[in-house]
Amino acid sequence: MKTTLLALIVIAVGQGCSRPSELPFDAPDRIELVVEPRAATPISGARYALTAFTPQRTLWRRTVEAPGGLLRFDGPCDPSPEAQPNRLRITLERLDTDGRELPRDQWFDPTPIELPITCEPGQRTLVPFELPIAMRSVDGTVSLDDVFCAAKFDCRDGYLDPAGPGDLTGILGFSCTAGFGVETTLFMTDITVTCDGRAPVRLHPSIPGQRPIADEVVFTTGTYHGRTSDPTVEMCYWNTAIGLSLDRDHPEANPTGCHVSARGVAVEGGVEGLPIEEAQSLLRYPVIAWDVPLTDATGAVVCADHPLAGTDGRVAVSYTDLASESFRWPYECGEAPKETCAGRTATERGTSILLETRPDGAVQIEVGGASTTLVLPEGVTLEPDIGCCVAPCCDVTTP
Repeated sequence: MKTTLLALIVIAVGQGCSRPSELPFDAPDRIELVVEPRAATPISGARYALTAFTPQRTLWRRTVEAPGGLLRFDGPCDPSPEAQPNRLRITLERLDTDGRELPRDQWFDPTPIELPITCEPGQRTLVPFELPIAMRSVDGTVSLDDVFCAAKFDCRDGYLDPAGPGDLTGILGFSCTAGFGVETTLFMTDITVTCDGRAPVRLHPSIPGQRPIADEVVFTTGTYHGRTSDPTVEMCYWNTAIGLSLDRDHPEANPTGCHVSARGVAVEGGVEGLPIEEAQSLLRYPVIAWDVPLTDATGAVVCADHPLAGTDGRVAVSYTDLASESFRWPYECGEAPKETCAGRTATERGTSILLETRPDGAVQIEVGGASTTLVLPEGVTLEPDIGCCVAPCCDVTTP
């Protein structure tokens, strides 16, 4: 199931924009908006709330019904220098299919969104905006654009503890398919465990198998990937088990405010199929977001089971920011997870090493979640192509 709304915003600028608290709709400076739905499930209608405003004032507000989901609308903008950028807020209030409202629990709203628009006198500004919408499927999975995904976070006693019960194991589950015979690629961020007053522990799902972690809260982690046994669909799973040194019976011994977080997404095709990797600033792509509490403010263990899109919101369908975001760890279904060539390296123990130059010329060094800043001596620079990398990302030449 695929639902995509494509918003095309055109700003036509003329002369003599008026200055009341709300611009009249016969003003010559125009914002022309076209929203065209594309969906495997036909969209018979939609309702949008539109607001145009500047840093100083609201220009206008309108609620617009769109039969067939196709919206064509235009309104005035303000080209005065102090009003830049104009902003257009778009809120999708309703979707219809077969002439009836699509229940809210069947789709995940990516709005409101706010688009910055520079209204320059005498020029037309074209701003394309693509708005995919994640849909809930009948079988409980979620369609992220044209890929179906399942996800969860479970908590078990002693799953990774070789000494027996006592330690907890958090299990982050993630599986997706683009359909039988269609290539599917999953992407993950770092999996981060954070507690009050402690440096975050970043776990890297690209390293398969179980390995120890040198941390007081996370003592081990295990990453497992492959295809499911269902012969009717090519669905790949990418699961991470996190061994936690937390004591259910003695909360006073545990750190407080611990939680685990990560974000994942999947696309049809290979690594190049992820559109947000191209840093497109006008795209909100659906993602799965894990933000699961492990201990509360008293240290009591609250690690529990959380389904995808459950009422607790701990494993939720979310969307990328307009500024885009990075997913460092790709897994092309059927192959081992890889690391993108982005300057961060995972060690055998799963800790992180990151080396990058800041805009002020200093060098930011991060090891295992702890970071420091090094100011280089005068006349010393770090070449921009030097960083942390692992094969096959690095070109290595030997004599």
